Amino acid sequence: SIPIYLGAPNVYDWLPCRTDCIIDLRKFETPKDAAIFIKSVAKNKTLYESYHQWRKEPVSNKFQNILNYYARSSNHTLDCALCEMSHRVGQGEDSKKIKTDLKNTIGSF
Repeated sequence: SIPIYLGAPNVYDWLPCRTDCIIDLRKFETPKDAAIFIKSVAKNKTLYESYHQWRKEPVSNKFQNILNYYARSSNHTLDCALCEMSHRVGQGEDSKKIKTDLKNTIGSF
């Protein structure tokens, strides 16, 4: 399957691919346009497989750094980091500071 995404604009900072491994609904003018495209991907084997090309490529250094951080972290899993971030937002902490802290914790990727 191909993930169909609608969410944060920085999703590409967290994906294992450089471009096409999700269908980003924000790129479509209307839901109908998105549906037409999704149907075309489902009917076109070459186009569908292009969304899985990243699986055959080496993992980017950026994504590997993210994986390494969570692999060596004994205190935080990805779920823990997301929960901590949500809690900090809920406490009224500045979201830019939270993002900066997370980037500093993970390292530059």
